[in-house]
Amino acid sequence: MTKADIVSELFLDFNRDPYKNKSLVEHYVKRLADCDIVVLERVINELSNERDILPRCRDILSKCTAYKRKTETFENDEDCELCGNVGRIKGVFVGKTMVSSLNFLPEGDYCYAAIIGRCSCEAGNNWGSSTPFAEPSKMLYAYSKGKDMDCSLGAQFLVTEINRRKIECEQKAENNTSQSTQELREGLPF
Repeated sequence: MTKADIVSELFLDFNRDPYKNKSLVEHYVKRLADCDIVVLERVINELSNERDILPRCRDILSKCTAYKRKTETFENDEDCELCGNVGRIKGVFVGKTMVSSLNFLPEGDYCYAAIIGRCSCEAGNNWGSSTPFAEPSKMLYAYSKGKDMDCSLGAQFLVTEINRRKIECEQKAENNTSQSTQELREGLPF
């Protein structure tokens, strides 16, 4: 979809024929030429739903620049070993308890990764200031360093590994129980 199509749809939304108002449509397209097409389409959809009359070019432009400011992102110059350039720090949890040992085996609940805060690198500024700064646990940092990956990805790998160990232990326990039950039954005379 081109900008001319988007502006034409705007005119149709307000019951104005874009062919009869061709010069006005061209004026809108020229004024909105610097706007990003995705942002422009979103802004026009919003204004069509909010207003009863055709919005002026300056209204559309001001809303487009407001969206552009909101979508500004911060990026790191180098790869961050803590967050992987995402800007958020993850922790490994079982229930509400943070895992602090690589030898941990959860009983009952499964292990999962959750965001515990934002990183102190430049990418951390993409997250709201209400989110506190955090650092990954020493155990997670050591695990991730050993696997040569950032802590965010390391958290996901560790969760998978712990849950896999939990399932293997449960299966071994079931096999041992069924084997001992079978041995008991074989010793019975009936």
